[in-house]
Amino acid sequence: MQSKGTDTLRGLESFVKAVESGSIAAGARLQGISAAAASQNIARLEQSLGVRLLTRTTRSLALTDAGALYLERVQTVLQDLELARSDVADLQDEPRGQLRIAASAAFGRHVLAPLIPGFMARHPRIRCELLTTDGVVDHVQEGVDISIHIEQQLQSGLVAR
Repeated sequence: MQSKGTDTLRGLESFVKAVESGSIAAGARLQGISAAAASQNIARLEQSLGVRLLTRTTRSLALTDAGALYLERVQTVLQDLELARSDVADLQDEPRGQLRIAASAAFGRHVLAPLIPGFMARHPRIRCELLTTDGVVDHVQEGVDISIHIEQQLQSGLVAR
C-alpha cells in the first residue's frame, strides 16, 4: 500500500506533465506510465484537494481556475524536487569537500606530497590539505580526517586501521 504523500507526489507529477505536454497520454509517456494510471493519479489528486484541476474531453485538456492556480504553485515544487534529487545523486557520483591529512614531516614531504596533485586532478571537488609535523596532532581540534604517524601508542579515544 502506498502512502498518501507518494500518491500526492505522483498526482502532482501526472498533473504537471499532462498540462505541459497538452494531454494526459503524452504526460503519461513522459513519466513512463500508462494514460490510465496518469488519469487515476490526477483523479486521486483532485479528490484529495476536493476540486477539479482539469476539464477533460476526448479531444482537449484545459485548466480550471483552481487548476491554473495550483499549477502555478506546484510547478516549482516539482522542479525543486528534481534539483534536490539531482544534487543528491551528484553526491554519490563524486567525492567532494575538505580532506585534511596529517603525517610525519618526512613521510608527508617525500611520499604524500607528490601524490596529492594526481589525487586532486582525479577528484576536483575535494580540497586537500596536508599537515606535516613530527609533533602531537589533536585530530579532533584540528579537523584531521586521515593521520599517518608511526608511534608506539595511539592517543586515547582514537581508532586506528
